[in-house]
Amino acid sequence: MDTNSFEPFVTRRLHPARVTVSLLNHELELAKGAKEVILDRNLLTSVISTLEIFLEDYDAQTGREAARAAAPAQRFVEMPKTTSVKV
Repeated sequence: MDTNSFEPFVTRRLHPARVTVSLLNHELELAKGAKEVILDRNLLTSVISTLEIFLEDYDAQTGREAARAAAPAQRFVEMPKTTSVKV
């Protein structure tokens, strides 16, 4: 893959990843001193979805789409509903 064609892809998709990292850092900061960090299920689902979208787009851009399609699907978002998740 040509570096020039890859740069717009990465630039466009890094913003949601950076927002996700900032969000997780913020949650860690709020739980400073605690042994556990508690995230709302919807928040955790959004984090996972953001990362999955980035990975799926990356795979499509780099031609790894076929290899990923052949692997068994692992969707962490399809967990049973609860009010909060301890991380």
